[in-house]
Amino acid sequence: MNSAVALTEQEAWLVLDSACEQAGLDSAGAALVRIGSNAVYRLRDQPVIVRISRDGALEEVRRQVNVAQWLTDEGFPAIRAMDLDQPFVVRGRVVTLWESASKTTDYASLEEVGRLLRWLHSLAPPEGFELPEKRPFDDDIGDRLA
Repeated sequence: MNSAVALTEQEAWLVLDSACEQAGLDSAGAALVRIGSNAVYRLRDQPVIVRISRDGALEEVRRQVNVAQWLTDEGFPAIRAMDLDQPFVVRGRVVTLWESASKTTDYASLEEVGRLLRWLHSLAPPEGFELPEKRPFDDDIGDRLA
């Protein structure tokens, strides 16, 4: 991977341009949503979000795309990975493309989040890949909550 080159805004733009060209999309006028652990762009002329990894964790990103496809197949209302062969690597960065559901960032109410979590946990496990077991209170946070 390309972790020796920092994921600066300039580097992210180069990756964005190349990734969009490979996917047949136009990166002109794309808006940088944020740059942190990943760079995230919203394309101007298509309802697409482009996510560029900072660390190049190909297997983790591949699992994210698999989970998104599983949730789509289950009818669960979650972000949709574009129907492309992805993720792909550009300049050593792992890139994914997602369908943008809106032009703004909206947050669900706590009640809506609760209903979605209940639904999510009622789904049968996916076939073809395993979800890692998450134990959020095994780390130090459990001690801090006690």
